[in-house]
Amino acid sequence: MMQIADHIHALKIPFQIAGPFGKRIDRFVYVFLIYGERICLVDSGIAGSEKIIFQYLKDTGRSPQEISMLILTHAHPDHIGSAAAIKRITGCTVAAHASERAWIEDVDLQAKERPVPGFFDLVGGSVEVDRALKEGDLLHLDGCPDLRVLHTPGHSCGSISMWMAEEGALITADAIPIAGEMPIYQDVLASVRSVQRLAAIPDIKLLLAAWDEPRPGEEAYRIMDEGLRYLQRIHSSVLKASAADPALAMQDSMQLCKKVLAELGLPPFMANPLVAASFRASLREDARDRSDLLNVSMHPSYNDEEKIVWLRDHDALAAMDFVREGWLFCHIRTGPVRAPPGETLIGYSVLKKTAAKTDERGFCRRIFTLLPEDRLRANERGGLQNELPPDAVDPILTEAGKPGPMPGLTKKIMPD
Repeated sequence: MMQIADHIHALKIPFQIAGPFGKRIDRFVYVFLIYGERICLVDSGIAGSEKIIFQYLKDTGRSPQEISMLILTHAHPDHIGSAAAIKRITGCTVAAHASERAWIEDVDLQAKERPVPGFFDLVGGSVEVDRALKEGDLLHLDGCPDLRVLHTPGHSCGSISMWMAEEGALITADAIPIAGEMPIYQDVLASVRSVQRLAAIPDIKLLLAAWDEPRPGEEAYRIMDEGLRYLQRIHSSVLKASAADPALAMQDSMQLCKKVLAELGLPPFMANPLVAASFRASLREDARDRSDLLNVSMHPSYNDEEKIVWLRDHDALAAMDFVREGWLFCHIRTGPVRAPPGETLIGYSVLKKTAAKTDERGFCRRIFTLLPEDRLRANERGGLQNELPPDAVDPILTEAGKPGPMPGLTKKIMPD
């Protein structure tokens, strides 16, 4: 339990789930408190977690009655378990994506449609959703930065993440799979796209997931890289097991599940209906057809991109005297695009595979960045005070595969 940013506190709540042969498996889940004039709580943990949450509030000089909003990132038991109790005690507004509403408001329905061992030990009851959240909603919290809602389906159809730009904090709940953890998702393609989208957010300073420790800076991007790689391995293993024994894939999903877990080197106790259902998502026709998004090794060659992707609009680019051109090697095609420390990413292009020259499969990214000192400055006589660096290119005239000409001395000098 700790304060991890100016306005954000993280609470790690331990619990146990029922395993095979009566074995209890230790788990934990993070919930997050956002302190402003009032308090916003993101997820509620399992049943009974309100005691831990309320005690932490009192220990930090706040009151449970100050909770004005409870955001539920999705409907699974370890996220909604104490929501009913928290709303009953505080009277707070409960907010969630509309796609999760049915299972939050009727936990009996969820237990029937998605049976989890010990479900009612984890969930303290149904709770009404007062506000349906959607992609792009901006939540104004008095006394602290706004939260932007990002719809990140895959783990569930209505999973949401929250982005607090001023803090550089990204709350992702279970949207990013943790390598080596129990693989649970509803749609493998949607999960890949959601992680790719999150990984493309620049300047993440803090990644706050439900089943992982808070991760700062570059660690955040590494975790997302690993999550994508994990999804790729899972998908490839499912397709491999299915191809080896098509009848098994069609008739016995639990045996397929055990076979894939063994291939992945995961413990046998993870074989359960939820994981089996996750693996079946890789056997859907659309997932098979779009394996290029999921597994680079299945497509070992690809062509250069046709154009550069600029992250700024034309007017913003025109206001820049020049940008720097550099190259990055990425281990997987789906890895995030980001600039080296201290530089601002302006644009990028993806170029051909370099696996023939290295021991790893991957690709090169050509990136265009801006350093704070990379500006043409006028001296007192109107001349140029500093010279252009050798890697300077004109962003407007640059084409993929061919640098644009360096700006001439007659180019308008824009103020800082």
